Amino acid sequence: KLTKEVDFVGGSQPPKSKFIYEPKDGYIRLIQIRDYKSENHVVYIPKASTKKFCESDDIMIGRYGSPVFQILRGIKGAYNVALMKAKPKIKELNKDYLYWFLSNPSIQKYIVGISQRSAGQSGVNKKALEEYDIFLPHSPNKNASSPNLMLSSNG
Repeated sequence: KLTKEVDFVGGSQPPKSKFIYEPKDGYIRLIQIRDYKSENHVVYIPKASTKKFCESDDIMIGRYGSPVFQILRGIKGAYNVALMKAKPKIKELNKDYLYWFLSNPSIQKYIVGISQRSAGQSGVNKKALEEYDIFLPHSPNKNASSPNLMLSSNG
């Protein structure tokens, strides 16, 4: 199950009144889903106002919006409540492989289908995501990230 191998960590944000629109000492970029498509709405928040940070190689998941369950990466900063970070718990599961796995059409179709039906709202069904089976790379190089790897179930 994904929950055994991956932590899904939700984001946070201060009130909008704390947002500024130019970089400043003591502030950090607040990443929103729309930032992965455009640099037109960049905002910054006091760094001390959050403990939810990501690196540019971290795997971020869009929890809401259209489409739901977007798999994103490439921006460093703090992340808001509409995003969650997929953080591998074990060293055998590297970020490139996890990114490929979460982008795979099988899990995409399953999670998007379930999420759009949950409680009449469009948002990632975190419980369904956590219960999804993950297949780890079966290779002498456990950190291999190619989608062409032979895969084996993790039980």
